[in-house]
Amino acid sequence: MKKGLKVLAASLALAALCTPALVASEKMSVHASEVQVSESAPQVEVSATSPSIKSVFVFGAGSVSAAPDMATICLGVETLNHNLEEAVADNSETISGLVDYLISQNISDENIKTQNYNIYQRHDYSASSKFLGYQVSSTLEFVTTDLDGISSLITELTSLGANRLNGITFGCQDMSSYYTEALKLALEDAKTKAQVLSGQDMDILSINEEYAYTYVPCKKAGSLMSNSNSVMPGSFEIEAKVKVRFVNED
Repeated sequence: MKKGLKVLAASLALAALCTPALVASEKMSVHASEVQVSESAPQVEVSATSPSIKSVFVFGAGSVSAAPDMATICLGVETLNHNLEEAVADNSETISGLVDYLISQNISDENIKTQNYNIYQRHDYSASSKFLGYQVSSTLEFVTTDLDGISSLITELTSLGANRLNGITFGCQDMSSYYTEALKLALEDAKTKAQVLSGQDMDILSINEEYAYTYVPCKKAGSLMSNSNSVMPGSFEIEAKVKVRFVNED
């Protein structure tokens, strides 16, 4: 009988010890269930208008149309003579006449320079390498601001002995001011794009200047020599591009 009471008492004690563990286990299982429900809840999608966007990279571009107010003209003289000294003298005399005329047209000698000067023997290889003479080639480059007078200027220079026209490049004397304006437009373009993508006002963290170029339409030199009245400066575009990183510091 006493032995049975002892067994019963031991069983009750064991049950008392196990009860807290069971309660704790039940509480842990409920807690784990709550965490699992939280993890399976729908996630907030990060969209272009979400305030969670912290930074964005965008490219901005801006262009400015400009009318040229200057032109750089490159033309030359080629002379051929069996006598080297005479070939050099003929070329020098013609070049001197061209320079004198340019100066008479209010083109400063500071804006006139010799670009190339070459002397070589010329042969006709179709006729057993027949020696044709010494060819002297010299090239002048000058700048003029009288764009309306370019056609007549080329016509007169041709009559004075210029027999090569290498090209005309139009430009602006104050190119930097046009480019500065294009840069401002490029930055505004980048700000607009950042606003559209993020849906909020953002601060500039960094700016990188990408590249810039100008497009100048111009006729080929050959057509200019044959028809000097066809010189048309037209207009050109000055473009600037930037890469900007915007951040949201809130």
